Amino acid sequence: MSFFQQFARAISKAVSGRPAPTVPNRQPIVPPQDSREESPAAEVLRRTPATGLLVMIEYQDATGQRSSRRVTVYEIREKNDHIYLHCYCHERSAPRMFRMDRIAAVIDPHTGEVFDNPEAYFRQFDERPGPDDPYADQAKAFEMVAPGVLVLMSVAWADGQLHPSEAAVVERYIDAVLGRASHARLRYDVAQVKKWALQRYPTVDIAHQALDELLQFPTAERKELIDLIAEHAIELMNAHEGVQDAEFDALKKALKGWGSLTRQ
Repeated sequence: MSFFQQFARAISKAVSGRPAPTVPNRQPIVPPQDSREESPAAEVLRRTPATGLLVMIEYQDATGQRSSRRVTVYEIREKNDHIYLHCYCHERSAPRMFRMDRIAAVIDPHTGEVFDNPEAYFRQFDERPGPDDPYADQAKAFEMVAPGVLVLMSVAWADGQLHPSEAAVVERYIDAVLGRASHARLRYDVAQVKKWALQRYPTVDIAHQALDELLQFPTAERKELIDLIAEHAIELMNAHEGVQDAEFDALKKALKGWGSLTRQ
């Protein structure tokens, strides 16, 4: 088994069975059975700027059934002249597909804020400002940190909670990546990049996809990013005070091995 396979397996063990975060003043509601159109066929995931976002949606299907669900976004896609939210539904523990024009509202689970224009809400993560915009490289800056953020947020959420000390570690990782000389000319709002990052609640398959993506980077950049991720992920593990179960021990061991590997 390769080192990356060992690390992916450790992440799977660490996050399996974790409870989905609660949403302020909201309770999930689902019908006895979902409509057939909501169950997508198995397919390869494609990371987009919204991948990994955790939101609650208020939805009404084609038969009129209403539901309130916590979902992790896979991607926003077009199909048969409609826009769909392809996601992982935490109430069903399975992938689902929801037509955008049937989503009545999106709720930020961290703040409880309600957005009544779902399409505009998701579009913000993929907007490309003009060259004269002071934050013209906002999307590019997030793209630089996204694979590492998705791995780190998987570790941070492993116990079902995101503690302030863990959020601070993820923010330090973003500062480290964007502070490299090669990114000095980028124009972006670092506070917004961090806000987007901390809204992620990656599923196991999203975390695995991020690991696979890291393998595609040029060798020198890959080693630098992996070393940074390993360093900050170990910090995250140490932030879980008092947690000593086998899953966390396995993940910490894998991360230490990962860090050693990049220094060889």
